[in-house]
Amino acid sequence: MMNLRRLVSFILLVFSFLMVFQYGCGKKGDPVPSSGGRVETVSDLTAYLKNDRIELCWSIDEPQLEGINFKIFRAANETSGCSNCPPKYEMLAEIDAKSAKTEQGTFRYEDRDLKRGLVYQYYVIVVKDSKCSDASNTVEVKLE
Repeated sequence: MMNLRRLVSFILLVFSFLMVFQYGCGKKGDPVPSSGGRVETVSDLTAYLKNDRIELCWSIDEPQLEGINFKIFRAANETSGCSNCPPKYEMLAEIDAKSAKTEQGTFRYEDRDLKRGLVYQYYVIVVKDSKCSDASNTVEVKLE
């Protein structure tokens, strides 16, 4: 009789633990990032050669520019040599969105540190509240 009570007590204890662990962690399933965590990616980056500088232009659909920065990356490769080598990008600048905005509502950056005979490639990343977008489209300018 005593063994039966112990067995029933043990089964109830195990069942109670299973119930607590099954329902104690909240909703089950794969974690999903909140929609507020997304930062818009630049998709219309363009580059123009103007005299002795390369001008980059782009836009984002973001009404509030507070807390938004742009990281601009550049790769400079010689026009001759390894044509299949991957470009080595380095961060060229990090600029505040408010200072880069033009009157037309686009954003602009000028690269003046250029050397003839190089191919320059650029992309932009949007940074908002410590969250980064994906890399923008890549643009290329050949400086002969």
